[in-house]
Amino acid sequence: MVPSANPYITADHRLMLEQGEKVIGGVRFIMKALQLDHAFIGIEDNKMNAVNHLKELVGDAKDITVRALRTRYPQGAEKQLIQRLTGREVPPASCPLTWAAACSTLPPPLPFTTL
Repeated sequence: MVPSANPYITADHRLMLEQGEKVIGGVRFIMKALQLDHAFIGIEDNKMNAVNHLKELVGDAKDITVRALRTRYPQGAEKQLIQRLTGREVPPASCPLTWAAACSTLPPPLPFTTL
């Protein structure tokens, strides 16, 4: 997630609310480019309207899961997000791609994996 001191948090939040279709489309584009089967979108739980909006846009599709993450600092590191969203721990000296996981911190943060 984006650290709470980041000035782009409000912009990211508005983007998810106002252009959620493009956010979901962007996730699917990244999934296709990286040949991923599944993606997770993690959003801090103090932005539940964004969580609910993206869940509504995803609907019954099984390729993207939108999850609310407990708001806490720090949480934005790639390996932390992967662990919080998938339950899998990437070993300290390993690259997430080695473990079939990647993380994008595009506005808004878009973690994804091939679970």
